[in-house]
Amino acid sequence: DNFVTKILPIKDAHFLVGTYGGGVAKSTQPFNMSGRKPANEIFTVKSYSVLKKDFRGFPLRATPPTVEELKAMNNQLSKLTKPLPKTYATFYGEDWKTQGDWLGRTVHNWAVMCACVSPLDRNIRFTEAYYRVNSFIGPNATPDDTIRRWVHWLKTDNPKTLWDPLNGYRRQSEWDDHGEAYPLTKDGPDIWYLLEVKHDGAFKQGMYFFNKDGHGGMNRLRDYVIEIYPAKEAWKGDPYYTWREHSKAAEQIARKMPPLAKSRVRDFWGGVYKQFMLTRGFYYVKIRRNYSFNTIISAVMVERLQGNKTYAEGLIPMVSHYLPSESRYKAIPPRFPQNIDSYEAWQVLVFWNNLDKIYAKVGGMAMQRKRRIAAYQKSVAMTQEDKKVFEPIVDSMKWRLNQWDEALRKEWREAMEAAFKNLYESNESVRKSIEEQKNGTPKFFLERHKWEN
Repeated sequence: DNFVTKILPIKDAHFLVGTYGGGVAKSTQPFNMSGRKPANEIFTVKSYSVLKKDFRGFPLRATPPTVEELKAMNNQLSKLTKPLPKTYATFYGEDWKTQGDWLGRTVHNWAVMCACVSPLDRNIRFTEAYYRVNSFIGPNATPDDTIRRWVHWLKTDNPKTLWDPLNGYRRQSEWDDHGEAYPLTKDGPDIWYLLEVKHDGAFKQGMYFFNKDGHGGMNRLRDYVIEIYPAKEAWKGDPYYTWREHSKAAEQIARKMPPLAKSRVRDFWGGVYKQFMLTRGFYYVKIRRNYSFNTIISAVMVERLQGNKTYAEGLIPMVSHYLPSESRYKAIPPRFPQNIDSYEAWQVLVFWNNLDKIYAKVGGMAMQRKRRIAAYQKSVAMTQEDKKVFEPIVDSMKWRLNQWDEALRKEWREAMEAAFKNLYESNESVRKSIEEQKNGTPKFFLERHKWEN
């Protein structure tokens, strides 16, 4: 029941075959260039550890930059002066390490946990004053179809499932385009959402994908394309009744122009955040089913990268006020040391802070990832010479680059559990809401729809 995902030619006309669920297979005979298959050709499946000899060794570790090289890179940043277009989006990167330990790490400002209180979403901040998301499926669906909001696991310890701060545990839920009801050869329905960013600045717009049952059967067939398009206006009308008009409008825009930015989502059983950088405005985000079994997504989030912070930013929603006073999560992320007397450390921090200033400049995103890693490498190397100064810098950079170790995981879990305990014990309305939501659907929603029907 396995199928091939990778083919790697190696020496002497042999090749390796990567399979989904069956490990790595190595050809027992050289590849037949004539196209005729030998009668006795077979493949033997071996573990990766057995096949290490078939690969070249890892390259040498990159040499940390010198201070002079950092200064030269810094000079490059100063040449980026042209502002971005009014409506702009580009690929920011991806994060395979954070998984479900998200609040206070990859997200501090605003998020929507898809279908967490099915059929409602969980807004991580009770306001739409700065950001707003409305989801729907594309028009290529049956007339009575709509986006599905599933809770698959009410409560789980799976670390790839997002932590829910208002329940105090992990809950696996997602939007679904109901693609499982259509042939694999059908184009769509696809998941769409309209994103509104209402303040000036540069923002990281992320999405979390976790193929929680993707290790077998048809669920392995999930491979999406994310596309971002400009939208003309804000959402109009009640989302429950007017989404079809937006669906048609979004599809028409996608047919007339190339996307502002795009990326691909595949092999995401480990959980991945796909992230884009964009500016103020309205955006249609399309998660193309791409002839998959169906299209699913667990969360949408927005994080400010540059610009004047609003009063609500800088604190973790639903968490910060309930953290123990000694928790490092009260300062997001851990601050760089102040008043340092190390010339090398000062150059590193100047370089890092200047990278923060060019997000909204043409060419700024292309400078980000590699140069931040270079600054991190330099800081790690310098801990051997000046541990007192550089260890706090490395610690803060790990946080900002989404690098983890077991000690950081443990610290994160303890902080979130303590915050939930304090929230539950001190807030009666929250405690009542949590009790109502234990089965996934809030009481007020059920009663509202009983009245409507």
